[in-house]
Amino acid sequence: MPKVNLVATLEANPGSEENVRTTLSTVEAASQQEEGCRRYDVCESLSAPGIFVVVEEWADAGALSSHMASPHFKTAMATLDGHVVRAS
Repeated sequence: MPKVNLVATLEANPGSEENVRTTLSTVEAASQQEEGCRRYDVCESLSAPGIFVVVEEWADAGALSSHMASPHFKTAMATLDGHVVRAS
């Protein structure tokens, strides 16, 4: 199976920037330890704080599926609920 690349953009609700920053940092560290993770980087815009870009590379679709089913990913998604204006 071919590798899978994913880029996600998240915008924090005003006042939720630190919550989103902390949550994404936590999931970044855990995800980098997952089997099949080749890259998992969280970046925040310098010109627009609160705008985050997550760049991921997974060995294959199965590795991405395992990531999305992992406890740390599910916890992060629940923690971000209500703190993100939009995600794409």
